[in-house]
Amino acid sequence: MCVASCARSGQGIRTFDGLQDILSCAVRRGGGKKSVVIQKYVEPCLLLDGARKFDIRAWVLVSNWNPLTVWMYEPYFRVCTEEHSLDAKSLANQYKHLCNRCVQVKNEDYDDADDAGGCMWSVESMREYLGKFGDGSALWSDIERQMMRISMLVMHSVQDLIDNKPGCFEWFGLDFMVDVDFNVWNLECNISPDLSKGTDVLERLVPNAFNKVWDMLLCKPPKEEERSREDCWDLVFHGRGDCAFLLSTYMSTLYLSILVSLYVSQREGVRSRERNREGG
Repeated sequence: MCVASCARSGQGIRTFDGLQDILSCAVRRGGGKKSVVIQKYVEPCLLLDGARKFDIRAWVLVSNWNPLTVWMYEPYFRVCTEEHSLDAKSLANQYKHLCNRCVQVKNEDYDDADDAGGCMWSVESMREYLGKFGDGSALWSDIERQMMRISMLVMHSVQDLIDNKPGCFEWFGLDFMVDVDFNVWNLECNISPDLSKGTDVLERLVPNAFNKVWDMLLCKPPKEEERSREDCWDLVFHGRGDCAFLLSTYMSTLYLSILVSLYVSQREGVRSRERNREGG
């Protein structure tokens, strides 16, 4: 897949199966002035009922960059309107390959219902679907754990590049895919993700996410037994501060204490020799 780095909402994404086509697209789109991201297509990807492709949008919030503090809200699933195919003739069909809602909604067959034929699924619907492969709850829990770990690693990778400002937070939208072995792959990280409503799933998630964000930013999050699992932000990671800074501070303090000790020892030695001379 070839994606212009400045594109958004599914714009400028092309799918190819040949190196020459990829290079031509990169040169044509980038032109030496703008960067282009080339990403390996996730295959074979897990399909709904063996037919439709989907991805996962998860809201990830960083309330502090140092110590790194990462949260994740209940995700939702964006489903393609047409059956998936890797046939060369189908690669240009965005309704088969791009799960973005802003793309799929243009198809006359788009249905935003949270059901088997719909294009916007909830966690509960996905958990039920995963039951076809075994323990649906256990499979979803494993997928969720992978998403959380990846989210933490993504934020950690840029932690040193961000100017940490107390009292500020950043809200991201991370997109994931799942392959047939239930491995999770991160597609991209979006700044200022779409928080509009318009579907049954988003009508519930968006207001709750906005309301609950203050629970973690302005006061202590409720205890696990006092909150609904699907109505809260879950803490993904909370670090212990900048280790490099702490180590540097410790070493500087240690070095200073050694210098002071040497100075005091030297002064004591001088005084001792002066006393010996006076006594002699």
